[in-house]
Amino acid sequence: MRSLGGDIYLDDSYDSGVEGYPGARFVLQMNTPPLDIESALPPAEMSMEFISVALNERDAMQQQTKECAIYRPEQSPSPQKSELQSSSRKALQASSDANQIENKLPNEYSVLFVDDDAILRKLFVRGLKRLKPEWQIKEASSGEMALKTLEGYKADLIFLDQYMASTEKQMLGTETASAMRSRGITSIICGLSANDMRDSFISAGADGFILKPMPCKPQDLQKALLALLEQNASMQRDTGVESV
Repeated sequence: MRSLGGDIYLDDSYDSGVEGYPGARFVLQMNTPPLDIESALPPAEMSMEFISVALNERDAMQQQTKECAIYRPEQSPSPQKSELQSSSRKALQASSDANQIENKLPNEYSVLFVDDDAILRKLFVRGLKRLKPEWQIKEASSGEMALKTLEGYKADLIFLDQYMASTEKQMLGTETASAMRSRGITSIICGLSANDMRDSFISAGADGFILKPMPCKPQDLQKALLALLEQNASMQRDTGVESV
């Protein structure tokens, strides 16, 4: 950018609107001189040819618009119109489904997200705050920190990454899940990993597993949360255990 005479900087005045998570916006400034219109224009004869083609295309488009506007009961809708109507219906249905999913999620809930990657933690927290701003969310960068956090924080739902790197050896996600269960923690535990470690997490006491990357789009996150909560509720009904 700077080699082209421009600049890039962080806009300190930007605010995402989510309390506690202001977000960030970068501004690209191109310090290039204005375009010389006269030198950029084609020769006169080419300009006239271009204008003629453009006018012909405009007239053809206007005629097509008039023809499409005429109501003909015996004709079926055009493929373009049918496709647009279908897309509109799908969009409305998706919006309706999203609202139904959101309404099924609890109004009050507490979540602990455990991952050594600070960026992933922030992305998840930001996405969840936009989806359910009334939920309480805490973060931990290791299994050890998660166990310490739970000494004074009751989480309804815990997300555990499997591999958390550090200069020192850290507990694996499966080890952390096992330690939580041995301490009597009954929260819903969901394992996270870029590898399929569902069986390992379930064996360690987790209730579910999601393959990373964790969904951050509101609708995808809604579906993942609802599937996890419904799966846990179904397991509790089968075993006769009350929900946390």
